[in-house]
Amino acid sequence: MQRNNSPQKISATHYYQEYERLIYKVVHSYQKTTNQSFEDLLSVGYEGFVTACRDYEPDKGAFSTCSWKYISNALNDWLNTQTRRQTEETQDVQNSAHYSLTPEAPILFQDKIERLGQEAQKICQVLFALPDESKPENRTRLKEILRTEGMSWPKIWRGMRELREFCRTGGQENL
Repeated sequence: MQRNNSPQKISATHYYQEYERLIYKVVHSYQKTTNQSFEDLLSVGYEGFVTACRDYEPDKGAFSTCSWKYISNALNDWLNTQTRRQTEETQDVQNSAHYSLTPEAPILFQDKIERLGQEAQKICQVLFALPDESKPENRTRLKEILRTEGMSWPKIWRGMRELREFCRTGGQENL
């Protein structure tokens, strides 16, 4: 009896039963390092696994290596897309939350500013008190001004973090 030497395609179901632990292992490693939802990562991992089943060529190496590569690539692509989307959303929030520091600004935001911590309030007071021509162009210059106002580095960093979160959420969250 003559053997058929052509590569035999095995169904994804067969591969899944044999390599289920590999899928979970790759997905779990990504979940630990990215803090993304395990379910989201697992669904993307399954997509990569199905693609590996479809594209696998036995003469080019072990199926486990192929599937690991395809699952990792699918997860990396998905995470890059998520990062781009989050960056765009953050920029949209920053653009919509960009307020010019007009003389009315302290009055308009007084209710929200009062709910900020002491450090963040101090930073706002310094910014509102500066004349337009003296307003810092960047955070480094602002930090120098705050240091001359007597703020310690830990207080500056706490205030900056709180204000960054305030701007990210449009002043709505936790205030």
